Amino acid sequence: MIDSVTSSTYGIQDLTGANDGSVHSYKIRAKSQCGESGYSNISTVTMMQAPGRVSGLSMSVNRCVLNLNWNEPDNNGFPLTEYVVDIRGLSGQFTRYGGC
Repeated sequence: MIDSVTSSTYGIQDLTGANDGSVHSYKIRAKSQCGESGYSNISTVTMMQAPGRVSGLSMSVNRCVLNLNWNEPDNNGFPLTEYVVDIRGLSGQFTRYGGC
């Protein structure tokens, strides 16, 4: 819940379900010591949705180089910015290799 906003620009950063493609609507009114204005128009936005699941993962080895290939997932309307690769080695634990 927002207690008070004192600027004409406000960024809400902690929305539940903000990356699930959900639709959120907002309306605003001004307030002073003399009372409150009527509400603004209602503005509606569809929140970003995470990309679809990567599929078709396959691997091959060429000398000492491990090559990974996969099918690009549905980006749900937003450009993909990177892939994160987790590799499990002899230790049995996964190690994250970000931004490939």
